[in-house]
Amino acid sequence: MQTNESLNRADFDIMKEIWTVSALDGIRSSFYSKELSAAEKEVRVANAIAHDTESLTVGESRIRALIDGDAPMSRSEHLVAGYDKAMTMIMRDYSHLDFNEKSLLSIHRTMLSELMVEKGRFRDGCENSLEYLFREYDSKTTEALAFIPQILDDFSRIAPFRDGNKRMRSLLTNLLLLRNGYNAQIYVGLRYDIPLLPSLMNSYKELERRYPIVENRKVKKRDRILHIIETSPEPLKKRDICACIPDVSIRTADVVLSDLIDRNKIEKLGSFKDAKYVVV
Repeated sequence: MQTNESLNRADFDIMKEIWTVSALDGIRSSFYSKELSAAEKEVRVANAIAHDTESLTVGESRIRALIDGDAPMSRSEHLVAGYDKAMTMIMRDYSHLDFNEKSLLSIHRTMLSELMVEKGRFRDGCENSLEYLFREYDSKTTEALAFIPQILDDFSRIAPFRDGNKRMRSLLTNLLLLRNGYNAQIYVGLRYDIPLLPSLMNSYKELERRYPIVENRKVKKRDRILHIIETSPEPLKKRDICACIPDVSIRTADVVLSDLIDRNKIEKLGSFKDAKYVVV
């Protein structure tokens, strides 16, 4: 298992950046509580879409309906609903869960609760490896980011369940980060195609971009929209802006964008649905 001493310099530098930016988590949550609640729901949708990998996929519109409470009507929809149910449980109850047998089985049981498959039980032959992994996690006294990536890799190598190990790794990633004081990923998501440390750092950078704190106060929607456009490497469509800050409605975006154009702050490229916006 990795310790702070065995990390390469690049990873340690990323960890120091994450420590710095995560110090604002509490302040940001108090200033942007309603906005972050809207962002959290969008991340739940994005996570469900990312794991909608059955041969008959559910699709975004139906995923949104399921997350809003519609009853699942197929195996694929039960997988989507179960994954979101487990993710919601972790977001709500992470302080009462831990990296141990009881919590992992509870999460797995919740994730597959509506399916006629084996759930809430480890496959035969992996118990000793898991017990060793639990002890390793409990014995660590260094910064959690130094060893969480290896914990996750070892979990994937053991693959303790007959079904759902990839989904469980995603859920476990969120659980371990939340339990150790890191929450950017539940508001802007994580990229799972890059290593965890740079992915978490990217999440914090995006969190600051979308929900900045300036002079110890929150920023108005108009200024946040302008900031999103200013910091984008390419022109943005209106729906892209609203996807970044989901507490901003299309109607509000229309009003703000028109005002910014009138004030010569931004420029509109194209027209109608294909219109994009850039700073002047």
